[in-house]
Amino acid sequence: MSHTYFAVHVHVVFSTKDRRPLLSNEIQQELFPYLAGVAQTHESQAYIVGGHVDHIHALLSPGSMILIPNLVREMKRASSRWLKTKGEAYRDFAWQEGYGAFSVSQSNLVQVTQYIKFQHRHHKTYSFEEEYRRLLAVHNFAFDEKHFLG
Repeated sequence: MSHTYFAVHVHVVFSTKDRRPLLSNEIQQELFPYLAGVAQTHESQAYIVGGHVDHIHALLSPGSMILIPNLVREMKRASSRWLKTKGEAYRDFAWQEGYGAFSVSQSNLVQVTQYIKFQHRHHKTYSFEEEYRRLLAVHNFAFDEKHFLG
């Protein structure tokens, strides 16, 4: 074949260090597009970036030469550096180590996009920890409960 066709979609989730609720609605309005821009800079597409006060969700399509761990590392690194310029409240800002990356089929892109878009609704009834446990369970990941402790 003379062309490369590459369609990989991944739902990425990561939280603030110690799940601190630092991501106000105001900062989210800037942060979500900023994270999408970081993905684009790294030859990847962000269909949507959203989240809540203590975590981020992003539906990404990494470029054909981009490794998902490298893309997530760059999104976290760049946004952490950027957030530290946003005032005293963010002086010591950091993301939690680690992340979740879950494959998404073409047929589920709309569903995952809607899920990310309406994060604020979800978190009126359950916490990030409950949400993350559900994602891990749906994707058949074994996990240690100590990772969810305080």
